[in-house]
Amino acid sequence: MPLSKNNLILQPTNVLAPSVGAGLKFDGVNDYVTHPSLNVGTINSYSIWLILKSYAGLQVILHSGLGSQYMLGYLNGTGVLINYSGAFFTLSYTIPLDTLTHIAITRNGNNFVLYVNNVPTSATIVTALASVFKDIGMSVFDNAFRTNFILYDLKIYNSVLTAGDIDVLFNLKGVVTPATGNLVAQFGANQKIGTVLFDAQGNNGTLINFAITSPGAGN
Repeated sequence: MPLSKNNLILQPTNVLAPSVGAGLKFDGVNDYVTHPSLNVGTINSYSIWLILKSYAGLQVILHSGLGSQYMLGYLNGTGVLINYSGAFFTLSYTIPLDTLTHIAITRNGNNFVLYVNNVPTSATIVTALASVFKDIGMSVFDNAFRTNFILYDLKIYNSVLTAGDIDVLFNLKGVVTPATGNLVAQFGANQKIGTVLFDAQGNNGTLINFAITSPGAGN
């Protein structure tokens, strides 16, 4: 069993956990992180290490803050989805509960490659949206689609990472940033004080509805 202090998970449940340390637990009820809007354009990539704790219809993990435009979500316990706004694709992949999972997405215009645990699936979306990153854990715009999960590491780039870059992120557990690509946001979930989740690039996020009881702890 992992050690925990409030929502701060001190020891992951999987031996392959990222070396970044603690994870931030989102309760799937009202916890989320809001971030200053970051326009990543139509050429971007992002990498996230997480543990999904439950299935619940549409679950938004990364949201653009712009209507029903989801940068990353999970649908009905059966598929990873991106860019859901009348134009989206899903990877029919069941993310096991309570298991550390790495998800990475690269985008070049309307061409996307989605990696789950280093395995790629590609697709072309005719009308691709969601060029902005803003919220983690739910759709604040819809006030819905909350996700019960543990976040360990999130990196966002304004370039298209190669399969080799994704392989580095996967095998080194997200700690080492690939030389290729311009990193524009990086969150280690243990890098927080009070209600501030620090972005290594300077655009800090704010923890909302986490019951903070001491510096550095989640709820």
